[in-house]
Amino acid sequence: MTNRDYQEELIKDLKDRSEAVAYLNAAWEENLKGDEESQKLFLLALRNVAEAQDGPS
Repeated sequence: MTNRDYQEELIKDLKDRSEAVAYLNAAWEENLKGDEESQKLFLLALRNVAEAQDGPS
């Protein structure tokens, strides 16, 4: 599976609100570590969910 395929599948999965909530909760837990990489991953998770939920890209 290529990176593009993974991203497309992820966005498809995140259209389901319960999947999106679980994904954001996991990203938030990671973010609580407080390091820069964890914070960037949380912001990426927000972007992915926004894209999946037809928000800004």
